[in-house]
Amino acid sequence: MDSETKSNLTEQSTWKRIAYMVLFVITFNVAEMVLFVVVVLQVAFKLLTGKPLDPLKELGQEIGTYLRSVVNFLTFETEEMPFPVKPWPSSNPKSGGPVSTSV
Repeated sequence: MDSETKSNLTEQSTWKRIAYMVLFVITFNVAEMVLFVVVVLQVAFKLLTGKPLDPLKELGQEIGTYLRSVVNFLTFETEEMPFPVKPWPSSNPKSGGPVSTSV
């Protein structure tokens, strides 16, 4: 084994990032389940009242933004760790792209 490979394998910051990556894979899966519940609730409200709930729309946008930030971290697109290391994302449409309310 050459010295560069050995150095890479023993670099503590890499192992720390791998540990965080495992935790963020778990949080990603939990967020997916929460998003599923939001989708089911929105469909139920749409069927029962004729319109979706605005707070659930916002939560869905926030979860989508969060999932995107987790994927960016996991794929090494960024070194910036998502929630809970940084604040929970807002549902501001400007930060997450255009939001369409029509079907």
